[in-house]
Amino acid sequence: MPVTIYQVDAFAQKPFEGNPAGVCLLRQDRPEAWYQQVASEMNLSETAFLRPGEEGFDLRWFTPLEEVDLCGHATLASAHILWETGELGRGQEARFHTRSGLLTARLDEGRIQMDFPSEPPELCDSPAGLAEALGVQPIYVGKNRFDFLLEVESPAQVRAVSPDFTRLREIQCRGVIVTAASDDSDHDFVSRFFAPAAGVDEDPVTGSAHCCLGPYWAGKLERQRLIGLQVSRRTGRVEVEVRGDRVLLGGEAVTVLRCELLEAGESEEPNVESKENYGQRMRRQFEQWSLKIDSLASRAERHAQDGYQTVAREMGAKRQLVSERLSALESSSSEAWQDLKPGLEDAWNDLRQAVEKAASRFRS
Repeated sequence: MPVTIYQVDAFAQKPFEGNPAGVCLLRQDRPEAWYQQVASEMNLSETAFLRPGEEGFDLRWFTPLEEVDLCGHATLASAHILWETGELGRGQEARFHTRSGLLTARLDEGRIQMDFPSEPPELCDSPAGLAEALGVQPIYVGKNRFDFLLEVESPAQVRAVSPDFTRLREIQCRGVIVTAASDDSDHDFVSRFFAPAAGVDEDPVTGSAHCCLGPYWAGKLERQRLIGLQVSRRTGRVEVEVRGDRVLLGGEAVTVLRCELLEAGESEEPNVESKENYGQRMRRQFEQWSLKIDSLASRAERHAQDGYQTVAREMGAKRQLVSERLSALESSSSEAWQDLKPGLEDAWNDLRQAVEKAASRFRS
């Protein structure tokens, strides 16, 4: 049977921003080598593998080279897919059983908040060659169980880092965080993250690094709620709240790709889905999306500008068309429903675009 894989831009408000992650939904376990092979094929900084388990989902993360103990952006992407596909109701908490223990995520008007372990750094000596590999003179060096953290004097120095990745691979750690206090009022700190030893030269937006950055900057700035900006080429904004030995990480996500992975020797004929299963799946997704549409429409009513009203009307019209075509498919005969399927999916794609346009209007 083909396996569905999604590609999601995490810590992003629109496609092609934030950090892309693969999300693979499984119904059964696979041979151990298979996970790494798929992650290498995807060639993303992380690919997440989800499988229903007791009281939640089993979740594993793989880079192109190895399995890792903690990954924020692929967890956010996984939660996003569970709600978007209707695997979980939008009011349900996502519960993940991982190598770092139980992780949870909640959805609030399109924004996802994850509950992660705090991983504060401890002051240490800089290992030989680290500063030279990064080309910086740090004012602080610390380390937690995963990564080194180096603070430099300014955001300009963070942005200017051009690592020697060959030398950086020799450092014994998962990755290296370079950070500085922000020089703008919208963010508290900026950072970049490099993990060439794990097969990721630079990670665009790293949720797990903020388990270290959060407590570090909370201590320096004497605030528990912070906003971090990861200044990679794609950039990404991470909301952080430090709560004792836990860190809440907040952000948004956008699905950009859905594909099917064929097993070796498997026919490329599509998996035949029954009318009842297809209709139930689409109805479940439609009901979940309707909650988001209602929330956006409610916000549009509070704006007098014509642009907001126009976007809301367009979104409502496309939702009505999807509803009509879905009802027609559900009431059709078992022979005729396949003919109605393309029209429904075209209308569904148009609705997605209208919702994303409305959400973008309210974020701007």
